[in-house]
Amino acid sequence: MALVKIVCKCYLIFVGFFFIAISLDVFSATHWTFWQNMVDFLILAAPGIVIIILTIIFRKKETILGLIAFVFALMFFVYAKSYDQFLTQFSLVLMVEVPTVLTGAILVMWGDKNKRIK
Repeated sequence: MALVKIVCKCYLIFVGFFFIAISLDVFSATHWTFWQNMVDFLILAAPGIVIIILTIIFRKKETILGLIAFVFALMFFVYAKSYDQFLTQFSLVLMVEVPTVLTGAILVMWGDKNKRIK
């Protein structure tokens, strides 16, 4: 079970790096100055940076990390408007939403289990 929890934590860090990698797209806009692009990059990369930081901070508290994963999945579902055009957003839901919800469920159900029993 420890390996499954480690994989879930690595997945959350991977999702954070994925959001940061997607944020690099702002540097393709050549009509803005470098500093405007940098501010846009930091704004777009903020969710990824927050996910990585929270995963590192709460790596020992799996229940809290699972709840954070649930909240992140819900916020991304609403932000991406996946509910509005579900059939066109189906690949996004399968790639980001479902694994994040499963990660949250695994961490909530099996996280900190050994610490509660003792």
